[in-house]
This record gives sequence, structure tokens and C-alpha cells, in this order.
Amino acid sequence: MRCVVATPLAVLCEGIECHPAADCREVEGVNQCVCNPGLQGDGYTVCKTQPVEKGCETFADCGPNAECDFAEWLGTKICFCREGFFGDGVNCSLPTTVAVLCGDVVCSSEAECIEYEANNVRCVCKQGYVGDGASCEPAPGDIPCDSSEQCTAHASCEYAPSADRTLCLCDPGYRRDGGQCVATEPATGPDPGVSQCLVHTDCPADQRCEYETASGLFVCMPVPSMEPSPGPADPADCSVADVCSLNGVCGYDVSRDAFICTCVQGYRGDGVTCEPEPTGVPPTDAVPQIVEASCIFGFCVCPDGYQLTDDMEQCVLEALQTPLPFCYEGVCSCPLTYKYVPETETCEATGEGTYDTKGPSGRPDGTKEPDGPGVSPTAGPAPTDAPTRGPEEPALQQCRSDDDCNENALCTYSASGGVYACACFPGYLGDGITCAPDPDADCSVLKDCHPEANCVYDQATDSNRCQCRRGYEGDGKECVQVTLGCNLLDNCGERAECQYVADELRFRCKCRPGFSGDGYTCQPSVSCYDDPRQCDLNAACVPDLDGFRCVCLKDFVGDGRRCTPAPRHEGGFLLLNQGTAVVKVPYEARKRGRPVILDPTQTAVGIDTDCLEGRFFWTDVAGRKIRSAAYNGSQRVEFARGGISSPEGVSVDFISRNVYWTDSSRDAIEAASLSTGNRYTIISSGLYNVRGVAVHPGRGTIYWADWNRREPRIERAALDGSNRQVLLDSGLGLPNSLAIDFATDELCWTDAGTKSVECFSLLRRTRRAVAKDASYPFGIAITDDNIYWTDWNDKKIHMVNKATGEKGKSLRSVLGTSGKLYGLVATPRTCPQVTNVCGRQNGGCGAEQLCLPTDNGSRSCVCPDRYVSEPDGPSICQRNGNRR
Repeated sequence: MRCVVATPLAVLCEGIECHPAADCREVEGVNQCVCNPGLQGDGYTVCKTQPVEKGCETFADCGPNAECDFAEWLGTKICFCREGFFGDGVNCSLPTTVAVLCGDVVCSSEAECIEYEANNVRCVCKQGYVGDGASCEPAPGDIPCDSSEQCTAHASCEYAPSADRTLCLCDPGYRRDGGQCVATEPATGPDPGVSQCLVHTDCPADQRCEYETASGLFVCMPVPSMEPSPGPADPADCSVADVCSLNGVCGYDVSRDAFICTCVQGYRGDGVTCEPEPTGVPPTDAVPQIVEASCIFGFCVCPDGYQLTDDMEQCVLEALQTPLPFCYEGVCSCPLTYKYVPETETCEATGEGTYDTKGPSGRPDGTKEPDGPGVSPTAGPAPTDAPTRGPEEPALQQCRSDDDCNENALCTYSASGGVYACACFPGYLGDGITCAPDPDADCSVLKDCHPEANCVYDQATDSNRCQCRRGYEGDGKECVQVTLGCNLLDNCGERAECQYVADELRFRCKCRPGFSGDGYTCQPSVSCYDDPRQCDLNAACVPDLDGFRCVCLKDFVGDGRRCTPAPRHEGGFLLLNQGTAVVKVPYEARKRGRPVILDPTQTAVGIDTDCLEGRFFWTDVAGRKIRSAAYNGSQRVEFARGGISSPEGVSVDFISRNVYWTDSSRDAIEAASLSTGNRYTIISSGLYNVRGVAVHPGRGTIYWADWNRREPRIERAALDGSNRQVLLDSGLGLPNSLAIDFATDELCWTDAGTKSVECFSLLRRTRRAVAKDASYPFGIAITDDNIYWTDWNDKKIHMVNKATGEKGKSLRSVLGTSGKLYGLVATPRTCPQVTNVCGRQNGGCGAEQLCLPTDNGSRSCVCPDRYVSEPDGPSICQRNGNRR
């Protein structure tokens, strides 16, 4: 029997676990993990025997079982013992003690022992108890939490506004009893003769599968009668079944703490059955073209078949498609083939054509009638009452939709002509059928930048200009390569040196002995497959495109050579953009969600998460900015604004700490540093109507969808904008949102044109259909088990199981059918197991620079837009020609 030397158990400090050889102490008024006396390190991931502070350049300068690493407290490199060895950096040896195991510690009877790694075990109190593990007591009322895993059964970790933080709150139908959540009424099994079920097909034809609160089970229940109830009854619960009338809406009622049906204005009933209210006017079969919007649950809603107007006050009958008058240049106006009637303040059909909102001549597929644009086949010639125009003004080219005009023009109302006509975009000249670039336009129109330059937005002049890329200098119209050596640029990689190469008569970055690469990115010459010691104890050596590499294990983050515990966040639910709101949607259909952001001035479209910090980012099209908040909606900030016209998709590189977004108006893709906010345009040409975007930090690639109606496509490039390629250009209609499935290494997207959801394997280059019968899919989110997407038409969130392909129960927003369902994202508790070269110390780039990974394992250090690299080094950026 061997004796075991016990080591201190790891402790928590401000919610973060300290190193086993460290303690939580107050330093300058802040609690921090501090290594025990005689040890040196950060107290969180490293506590080593204090080295003798022997200086070094490479590991060859140190003793056996030692490595050369940077010591922050000295500002230079010294020798450290490798992981698993102990000593002073010169003499390092294996430990003589045996690792502490769970059998060597004594935990409370209400706790369990968890082994994290050698010499790192902890006693953790069971659910419903709190304490240090050695002693555990029943938990009090609603206790603080970071995730639902910390809560007892029948409780979830949710944001409590009264406490302004997340607490363990009992689920509906349960109440707090000490440290547990118990049923409000004793739970019983289903009534005799009632069958349990999972889906509607498990039940007889006259029954459906519903959740029974009393038993906590899904059981077969009779289909609710659509006839009026003879007496008062509880409102129908529409959260799990679509039981509302066509003239009713389903929404969450705070006073009842339940989803109920409510009739819209002009109708009365219980929401399940809605009848027109008596008006004293003889009944008529005519359907009103305009009705007033109803304010239900705090949102303006319309009956089915009606569309909310832009002023959110009235509802227009969709079937008739009768347009409302609008104010244009101070005059009340109507679309083509309609005239304005001042007496009734409405638009009246002239009988000269057919107004449509779907496409030319009303065809759903957007094709044109054979008689030409803007004229109905039976309507006769187009109106000719437009005023005569002068010789210098192009004649009005009447239109009915943008498809009738040039690709650089829009179909807009002309107050002077009294008709809808094609008008060229700003920066273009012509009659709208033909549009040519204005010679005085900027580079966003002329596309006249040098091949090694980008067209970037200059906030100071509120215009676009050409800017040479990294390694080039000039005015952007002409760019020449900078030939300065690394002796001036100081741009070598972490494991490289700047050396003079006599044959080339210049200085060049060369990897140090024991490493290979281009001098900017250097990897060990011997892979981790041959020398596993290259990887951190909390990392694994996995196959890569070019061999093997170290990757941190689950619940750890880092570059694989150094891994630290990953922070855990609330997570475990969906976040949905619904116009003016961002809504939390639980995965379970029976659980209610809640708005985490509610702003009537915004239009929230794209959304993505920063899994490292537990935050989400979304695009606000109305506000023309990128916004951010914590998962629970707190800590809101405006991340980027100015120079943004129509932000659509957004995606976060959580490793490199950069955010990417698309701008469909500027036809550009931008990146911004999470640390500095500095921005850089990676793509500014060849885009037509860019939409969704997704980044893969592990591959160093970015993917985006382009709504070019003539040639829809999905493209890819490195995260610095280089090596741009068309990934898919066939079988696409209107590709919307994109998402990466890190578990299967697939790119998935929604397509409203083909009415499908598809995925493409980035490794095998194969394509598969996830759903072929979607109505109008828009947003997409992926979890370990399922793929979710939003639909504009039925305003639900649909789901398919990744393993079986079976469809699950659709989810609803707590806001019901008010507003379109846009972007969707799943909130993970930890980050995917990927890494890139920019994940540590900004990839060796300068403080002002953005580190942008490339798809060959390297990176580009770029100065932000409106900055250029100074002659004495690219890590120093200057603005407008002046040193900062």
C-alpha cells in the first residue's frame, strides 16, 4: 500500500477556479487567485516552483524537461519546467508523489467528488444544497446561478428583473419549498383510460397529443370544440396547439401567466371562436379593405389575411392588395394604375393596369408578361399623361417593380410625372433602364481601386475611398509593394527571428531551430503525434489538414499548447430577432420565453453569440448599427455605428476576438476588433445583395450568401478577405442566413427561393437537404442535436433532429405573431473546440492592428480603415498621414 500526499483542493475565486496550489486572496481590494508561497504563476492555470530566472532564447538554452517561455513579471524569457515536471527551470524532475484521487478525500453526504485531472479533485454539493463540499446545507429560496445545471429539478436559471441577475426560478406549476421546487398540486398520473404520447400520430383521429400540467406528462386529449362554450371557462392554452380563430392571436398574458387566444379589434369571443361585433349596419358580404390594428399584449397585430401598415396603425387586406396612399415630396400619392381620392383619402384603381406587390404583372415567380413591363395584357396601352420633359432630362421609364429597371436602379414614385418610374442609384446617370457610372462618383460605384487595394468608407468625408492593402503603399488607385525587411518591420512570428540572407541581399523572418514555417507562423518540426508533450495536459493531438495539431479539450480554451478552463455561461436556449425585440425561446415547447431586448425604434435582423464572454451581437437595420448585450439582455452597448447603411448578417470569431457583418447597401463585409473597436473592410467589390454570414475560426474562413437574383450564390474567403472563391452557385434561389455546425464541420443555410434548408460538408464537399418543404425560411440555428429555423409565413420556429431527420414540435415566440421572425441563434454554455493563430496575444500583431486568420494556418496583421502602416513597422499605424 502506497502513501498518498494530499494536496489542497481547488477553490473558487469570484466564480473562477484557482490552481490547486493557489488560494483566493484580496489584492488591492479585488479577490484574486494567488499561488502559495514559494510558487510562481498566475494563480489560475499555472503555479510552478520559482525558477532561477535563467534567461533563454529557445528551449535549447534550458535544461532537460524545461522550456523557454515569457515571464510577465520580468518582461523577458526564462526557463520553466515543462508541464508534469517540477523544479527551478534548470533542474526539472518528475514528481515523487501520487496524484490525489476521490478516494483520498472526504466529502459531505450531500456532495459528490469530481476528478478534473491529476492533483485536482473537488467536493461539489448536490442539487438543492450549497456549501464548500465538505459541508452542505439545504439551499435557501431563489439562489443565484450561471446555468440551469446548477438548479434543482423543476427549476431554470432565468434573469430576474427585481434582483437584476439570474436566479434559480421554479418552473410554471411549481413553487419553492425550501431548497426544492414542488408541484403546486400533488402530481398524479393521467386519468384511467388516458394514453401517454409523444406526437399527435400516437393518438386517435379525434384526439391530439397535449401537455397535462397536473401529471407532468404528454397525453392524448380530445380536440377542443370550436363552438362557443355554454358557460364561462378558462381561456384556451395556445402555447402547444394552434387553436386560435383566424381572427384571433396567441400571446402571453402576464396576469394569467399563460398563453391565451384573444380576438382582434372588430371581433368578439374567447379567441378560439371570434365573431364580428354588431355595428347596427345591415350585414354585407363585402370584406373591409382596411381595419384598425389591435393592441394585444403590448404589440400591434392584424387579423389573418391583413398586413400591418408602416405606421403600425391600420391593417390592409392582403388578398386585395389595395395600396394605401403615401406622402411623397409633400404630395399625397398612389402607386401606378391607382389615383388618389382626397375626399376618402384612399387610392382608387384607374382600370388602366393591375397593381401588384409580388412581381411584374402579379406573377409570384417574378416573371414578366409578354406584353411588356408595367402594362396588363387586357388593360391597353400604358398611361401617356406624363408631362413632357426637357431635352436634358431622360424620359420617364414607367415600371411596376425593381425587376423592370436596370440592376443599378430602383422603381420609385415620380411626383413630377405622377407615375412610378425607374431611377438610377446615386452615383449613376441614366433613365433607369440604362444606368452608367457618374465620372465624379467614388470607388463604390467606379470600382477603380488597384487590385491590391480596398474601397473603404471614410467617416470624416462621409464617402468611400481606395486604400492600399497591407504590404503596399500608394493612393489606392496605384499601389506598390513595400520592400522593407523585417529588421525595420519587426513582423516575425513568436517562434521566429529576423536574419540577414546574403543570397537575397535582405532581411527575412526565419523560424528558430526546432520549428518550421514561413517565419510568421512557426510550428514544431516534430508534430504532437510524435511528441505529445507539445500539448497542454488539457488538450489532445488531433489530425489536421496538414498533419496534427493540439486542440484544447471540451470546457477549455487556448491554442492547444496552453489551455485554461473555459468560462461557462447561462446558455441552453434560443435567441430570436423579432423586429423590435430580441426574444429568449426555450428548447421545450411547454416552457415560456420572454423578451430580453425590447426597443420600438430598432429592427433586429442578424444575430450571433460570443460564446467566450456569454454575450450576443445583433444588427439593427433601422438604427444602422451593431449592438451587443449579455445573454440575459443586460449590459447593453452599441458596438459599431457610423459608415453602416443596412447591416444584415453578423458572425463572431470568438478565438481572434473579431466581429464580422455584411452591409447590403454598401455591398461590403467588415470586421471589427472586440478589444479596440477598430474596423477593417475585408470585401468591398463583386457583391450585389449580400445577406447572411458565418465564420469558422478553426478553418480561418468566412462564408456569405449573395441575393443576386440573376446569379444567387454562396461564397467563401479567408478571414482577411484573401483567397475568395464561389462555394455554391447552383440550386439556389434566395439564400438567407448561414450557420456553422462545428460538430459535423458543415455549412448550413436557409433558402426562401427554393423553400429549403440545406447543409454542405466543408470536408467531403457534399451537399444534403435538411428540409424541402419550408414555406419562407429565414434564420437558422444549430445545437448538438437539432437544426432550427424561422419561417416568415407561419411565424414559427421549426426543428429537425440531426441524427434521425425527424421533425420535432414547432416553437412559438412569446410575442406571438407580431412581427416577422428574423435571425436565430443557439446560446452555448461553452465554445466549440477550435483554435487559430490569432487566439494568443493578438497573434503577435500590434495593439492597433486586427489579427485576421487566413485559411492556410497563418494570419494577416492589418491596420484599421483610414490607417496606413508606418515605414518603421506595420505594428504602428498612422491615421490620415499623421502619427498617432
